[in-house]
Amino acid sequence: MPVGNDHHEERAGRSLPPLSVIIPTLNEAGAVPGLIQQLHRQKGIDPEIIVADGGSTDDTIARVKSLSVRLCTAPKGRAAQMNRGVEQSQGELLLFLHADSHLTAPDQLARAVTAWQESMHANRNAPKIIAGHFPLRFIDQPPGKGWLFHFYEEKSRLNRAFCINGDQGFLLSRSHFEQLGGFDDTLPFFEDQRLARRLFQHGRWFTLPDPLETSARRFRQEGTAQRIALNALIMVAFHGDARTVLERTAQLYRQQDRSDHLAMRPILTAVQQEIRRHPLGERLALWRRLGRFVRDAGAWQLGFMVDLLLSHLVKRPIRPLLTLYDRVIHPVIRLAPFDWLAAGVAWLLFQMLRLGFLLED
Repeated sequence: MPVGNDHHEERAGRSLPPLSVIIPTLNEAGAVPGLIQQLHRQKGIDPEIIVADGGSTDDTIARVKSLSVRLCTAPKGRAAQMNRGVEQSQGELLLFLHADSHLTAPDQLARAVTAWQESMHANRNAPKIIAGHFPLRFIDQPPGKGWLFHFYEEKSRLNRAFCINGDQGFLLSRSHFEQLGGFDDTLPFFEDQRLARRLFQHGRWFTLPDPLETSARRFRQEGTAQRIALNALIMVAFHGDARTVLERTAQLYRQQDRSDHLAMRPILTAVQQEIRRHPLGERLALWRRLGRFVRDAGAWQLGFMVDLLLSHLVKRPIRPLLTLYDRVIHPVIRLAPFDWLAAGVAWLLFQMLRLGFLLED
């Protein structure tokens, strides 16, 4: 009998492990019921659904209680809430979803778990942690921003460092989650980035079969340019190990979290003041760390953007510039002499960002 048939019969006869879906909520009465109803309608698998609420003051808890799911409460913060959800769960596999996520296939979870099984089977001789994430499809996009969100959607299909975020959903085994130490709740955000980074150190990510729809409501409410700028600032500060800058940014953002419009000018001014209060030597070291992240996380995206344009022209996905960057450019610009050039680029980008929002109301 051909090998391919053996593999097909083995895959068809493999049962799916129990799955727990964990959803953190905070005032999500308008979003989470739709996701829960989708989860109940999934074919081929019957997931345990756990909502971990962080102190909602709207009708979230009342609406969740009417939808046949397990509800638990936790201190406010996605990391603490999801960790509490894991404590209350029983599944061998864990799937973490944001409350405003939407599934796009009637058997999406079964297909995702099957893909995870196949990935684990293919790597059974390499004891590494393996986790899956869904590619994204944005809904409620701001008018005229289609190309930008197409770029974000295509980035979400990549299994590269700094491209994997919590809104893509995380699928991994309970044992691997515990091995990673769970979500780090020492900061009020970036629990997803911290887990993704630890997983990259101990294993690998792969892309799950079907896209996950997510809302672009933050971009619409706060302003697309403002949201992009804030995300970039937080990413650079976090991965550049600028904790005081990160904490100051978080504090100022929390002061605005009930406002529709995100004012970037006071945030950028405070960041500049925070950096300037350090001695010159520390500032230079800080810009060097920030520059390294800008180089490692940003430089390849320029080539990827051009690749997407070329793919659109030839009507098929091609990645010539991304391949060139990975094989030739990246090994060169990671050499020590380029660290200070990257630091200068990071400083210049920050000044341009500050000037861009200088006239903001």
